[in-house]
Amino acid sequence: MASVIDQLGVVIERHIKGRGVGTFTPPGLLKIEVVRKPATKFRLRYGMLAAAVPGAQLLSTFTFDTRNFIFGSPSLGEG
Repeated sequence: MASVIDQLGVVIERHIKGRGVGTFTPPGLLKIEVVRKPATKFRLRYGMLAAAVPGAQLLSTFTFDTRNFIFGSPSLGEG
């Protein structure tokens, strides 16, 4: 079981690294994607200095709610 999880970690890393796709989605479980924030320049606004900020890469994760697929969605009048 540990080797399966280790290999899953390798696959996720390949998908979200710099040259990868940027997203990893195992069907019906979750979605992991890279959100790239652009850098900002040094600027002067309203007499105040705004410092320059380097760009960043953040990971965002979403989980899918599988209960609606199994038991039916209450918004559709089922359940």
